[in-house]
Amino acid sequence: MRKIINQSRWFFSLALVLVFSGAVVTHAQRPAGTAAQREPNGKTISMDFDQVDIKVFIKFISELTGKNFVIDDKVRGKVTVLSPSKISVKEAYKVFESVLEVNGFTTVPAGKVIKVVPSVEARQKNVELYKAPLFVPRPDDRIITQIVPLLYADSQEVRKLLAPLVSKQGVVIAYETTDMLIITDFQSNVQRLLKIIEEIDIEFLDAGITVLPVEYASAENLADNISKLLEVRQKPIKGRRAGPPLKIIPYERMNMLIILSDRQNTQMIQSLVKTLDQPAPKGSGNIQVVYLANA
Repeated sequence: MRKIINQSRWFFSLALVLVFSGAVVTHAQRPAGTAAQREPNGKTISMDFDQVDIKVFIKFISELTGKNFVIDDKVRGKVTVLSPSKISVKEAYKVFESVLEVNGFTTVPAGKVIKVVPSVEARQKNVELYKAPLFVPRPDDRIITQIVPLLYADSQEVRKLLAPLVSKQGVVIAYETTDMLIITDFQSNVQRLLKIIEEIDIEFLDAGITVLPVEYASAENLADNISKLLEVRQKPIKGRRAGPPLKIIPYERMNMLIILSDRQNTQMIQSLVKTLDQPAPKGSGNIQVVYLANA
């Protein structure tokens, strides 16, 4: 009887050893890339890379986020990322997209994988498509295609206006049959273009669009000051505007003004811009140079 009890204890101990051994093996074989996905949402990391190979950086993001990447052979170079404060995993991926954009690359989702390709080739890939109503995306640095139906403005005129404002990798196509625009560009820039379209695609009479470059002054300050000077009261007549609206939109990226107005107001604005857009007088700045004799 005692022998049977001892054998039972021996088999029980062996079973425990096998169970714990199996647990250790399972833990050791857990893929490293999935660890970041199982971390709590409050996880933060530091990103400090000094001239590392871009493929090493992509591998780091892949292991951090658990995403699968397919890298084009043309994706080469060194990247530097300095992050003095800790950021979340979601923010780290946005930094990753910005790093790619700075180096001329972008991401293109393709099922369960994400392609990393040169930005110039991305517009010919299967990029994300957004249709009407106007989609205002979050300002990410990845390439998308946005279809914009116009209600009042002419598609060719708006295309000419937006063409200088898209990035080198972007394109604007006008489809005149239905007065529609097709914009392919970085998501952050598409958001800016949509805001401009929203301002100029309105019902108007006898008005045109003019682009004025600003050389010295701030486009935003000029737009604000001139709009206050030329404030126009508009009275509705049978559901339409009595006269053309006056809109001055600053485009800070290229320091220019986009004007929607009639010819008379446009000429007045051009005259005001020419008068106000002057270099600051010498000696009128807030910076002074003081030469020291000994220190």
